[in-house]
Amino acid sequence: SSSSSSSSDQGRSDAILFIIVDLINRVNVRNTPDADDRLRYARMNLLAGEKAIQTPDFSSAIEYIESGISFLDDGHWENEYDLSLALFKNAASVARSLGRSNHMTKSLNKVFDNARCYEDKLDSMSVFIQSLVMAGKAEMALDYSLEVLRYLGEPFSNDIDKAAAEKELIETHKMAQQISSPASLEAIPAMKDPVKIKAMHFLYISTWSSHQRSSRLFSVICCRMVRLTLSHGLNFYSSAGMAGLARAYTAVLRNYTAGYKMGKLAISLNKSPKLVGAISLSVTNQVFVFKEPIQALLPAILENYQTSLKCGAIGHACANTMCYVVRAYLSGSPLPALKKEMIIFFHQMSRHNEIRPYLCLIPIMNSITSLSGEPQHAFWDNTQGYEDNEKNLSKSFEKKDIALCEIIITIQMVKYFVFRRINLAEKTVRQYQDFLDLNAGTQIKFINVHRTFYSGLVAFHCFRQTKDQYWMDRGTKAIREMEAWANECKWNFENKMLLLKAEYHFSVGDFAKATEVYYLSITSAHNHRFKHEEALSYELAAYFHLEIGNRDLSI
Repeated sequence: SSSSSSSSDQGRSDAILFIIVDLINRVNVRNTPDADDRLRYARMNLLAGEKAIQTPDFSSAIEYIESGISFLDDGHWENEYDLSLALFKNAASVARSLGRSNHMTKSLNKVFDNARCYEDKLDSMSVFIQSLVMAGKAEMALDYSLEVLRYLGEPFSNDIDKAAAEKELIETHKMAQQISSPASLEAIPAMKDPVKIKAMHFLYISTWSSHQRSSRLFSVICCRMVRLTLSHGLNFYSSAGMAGLARAYTAVLRNYTAGYKMGKLAISLNKSPKLVGAISLSVTNQVFVFKEPIQALLPAILENYQTSLKCGAIGHACANTMCYVVRAYLSGSPLPALKKEMIIFFHQMSRHNEIRPYLCLIPIMNSITSLSGEPQHAFWDNTQGYEDNEKNLSKSFEKKDIALCEIIITIQMVKYFVFRRINLAEKTVRQYQDFLDLNAGTQIKFINVHRTFYSGLVAFHCFRQTKDQYWMDRGTKAIREMEAWANECKWNFENKMLLLKAEYHFSVGDFAKATEVYYLSITSAHNHRFKHEEALSYELAAYFHLEIGNRDLSI
C-alpha cells in the first residue's frame, strides 16, 4: 500500500483513492513503523473522508477520518496542528450527521481544548450549535450563535420588540426592490470578504434556533442576510436569507403577496441541493401554504425531504418530514397511509438521533392511534416518557421551544373537539390560547390556522353554553383571522371561515343564516377536497338542527 500511495498522482480518481486508503487501513498503524508513512496515511485518510462526505457517505467518512486520527503520533497537536484540526473537526461533523452524539462531543472537546485561536473553533462551533438545535435546545443554540456573530462583527440585541422588527423588515423590503427578478440577481457579484462569508453561515444557522423560539430575532437575522447580500455580494446562503425574509413578510407583516414573490425568487436563486430542505422549510411549508392548495404542496415537501436526505442534509430532511406530517394530518390525508409513512420517518429520525422532529410527531401518532382504536405505537427508546403528550409539552415549555408547544397543543385541541371532549378542549383554549397568540403570533404558520380554527369552534360552543362574552370575543377574532387568510387562498381557508360563521350565526340565534352558511361550508370543503372538514361541517350542522328542533334534518 505504501508503494501504491507514492505512485499515485493528483489526477487519480476517487475510486482509486478509496482503494488505496482501504489497503493502507488494512495495514493499520501497528504495522507502520515509519513516522513519515504514518503522517502520509493520516493525510490520505483525511482526503478520503472529505471525499466521502461530499458523496455523501457518512459511514465510510467516519471510518476514514478515525483511521486518519489513529495514524497521528503523540504531540500531533503541536507538530501537525492543521492536520489534527481538520481530522477532529470533520470527525465531529460526521458524527453529528450519523447521530453519534457521544462521539461528536469527544471530537468537539478535542478541538475546543487544542485550538490555537477562536477562529479555528468556528467550524466546530457550527457543529455544536446545530446539534443543540436538533436536540431542541434552541435557547442555548441561539446564545452561542449570537456570541459567534458578535466576534464576526455582526452583533444583535436580544431585546427586540415588535415595532423594531417590523421597521427592520419594512426598510429591508424597500432595499430588496432592486432584486425583484432572477435577472437582477445575476447582476450581483459574488461575496469575497471571508469574514462576511463566515458570518452568513452563522446567520443561517441562527435562523433555526430563533425560529424554534418564535423569536423576533428570526426576522432581523434574515434581514441582515439580505442586506449583506446587497452590500457584499451573493453567497451560498443568500437564497436561504431571502427564503427567511419571505417567511418574515408572511409571519410578521402579514404581507402574503410580498412573501410569495420573495419565496419564488429564493427558489430560483438556489443552486445547491443541500439548501433545498432549508428553503422548503421557509417557503413551501410556511409561505406557499397561504397561496397554493395544500394538497398540491404535500408532494413537493416530500420531494424536498428526499433531496435533503440524498445530499446528507439530515436535519433539514427530518424537519421537512415533520412539516409534511403536520400538514398531511391537518389537511385530511388518509390516516392508514400517513401512519405507514410516519413509521418510516420515525426510523430515519431515530437512526440519526434527530430527537426534536421525533417529539413533534408523537402527538400526531397518538391521535392517529386514538382515532383508529389501535394500540399505542412503540416509540424510540431515547424518547421514552415523551409518549405522554403532557410530559412532552411540559419539557417543551422548559426548553422554551414555542413551536413544538404549539404543535402539541393544537393537535390536542383538534383531538378533544373531534371526540367531543369539550371540557378538555375548553380547558386547553383557556390555558394556552392567549399565551400562544402572544408568543407564537410572531411566526404565523400553517399550524396557527388550525389552532385558530378549532379554538373558534370551541369558543362558539362554549358561548352557547355559558353566554360568557370571552368566548364570543374569541370566536369572532377567529373569524376575522380566517377571513384574512381566505382572501389570500380561498382553496385552503374558505370552508373553515364559513364553518366559523355558521357557528356564529347559530350562537346569536340567526338560524336561517346559519342553515345557509352550514351548507356553504359543506360545499366548499367538498369542492376543495377537505373530506374530514366536510364531515365536521355535516356533524356540526346536525347538532345545530337537532338543537333547534329540526330532527329530520339533523339525521
